[in-house]
Amino acid sequence: MTILKNLEKDLKKEEKDLLDKKTSLSKEDYKKKSNELRKKVGKFQKDRRDSLQKTGELRKNAKAELLKQLTPILDKYINENSISIVINKEYMIGGLDEFDITNEIVEKLNKEFPSLSLQ
Repeated sequence: MTILKNLEKDLKKEEKDLLDKKTSLSKEDYKKKSNELRKKVGKFQKDRRDSLQKTGELRKNAKAELLKQLTPILDKYINENSISIVINKEYMIGGLDEFDITNEIVEKLNKEFPSLSLQ
């Protein structure tokens, strides 16, 4: 994303430079340079959309892989500890900390799968 931020910064600078030179350029030159800048901006926007889409796909795939790895660990923990229900923290309104198994599950996941790649 840093590359995109630098490109955006460069395009803004180029736009400012072009506006500063507007009065010194002929109409044809200004129009030509303005069209070139517009094309660069269009390409930048397309590249940015593509990058965001790719990042979204990587996140989606990583989440699916995590859930694939997590499910058997969670199932085993549930069976070993005779737990009747597990609720996602995100959907909890309240509860006692003693029932929170998040850290234990994360430790087990980290031991069995030390790295999940986003590739």
